[in-house]
Amino acid sequence: MSEDFLKNPLSLFDIRGKAAIDSRPAPSPCLQKLVADGKLGFKSGEGFRRWTAKEQDALRSKVVQHLKSMQGR
Repeated sequence: MSEDFLKNPLSLFDIRGKAAIDSRPAPSPCLQKLVADGKLGFKSGEGFRRWTAKEQDALRSKVVQHLKSMQGR
């Protein structure tokens, strides 16, 4: 490993360029179908599992509380 690489970990991107980004795997066919069907998980109430309105409200409340607690850190 060259000394330059140790100084700049992004140098690998310089060497491989755009190919490094384009080689990412695509989403699974199962996930693509769920999204195409509008089954967006918590957001839509259905996805890999079903969310009741009560569960959605409870989780949304927890997320809001967590985000508020992170402000000012």
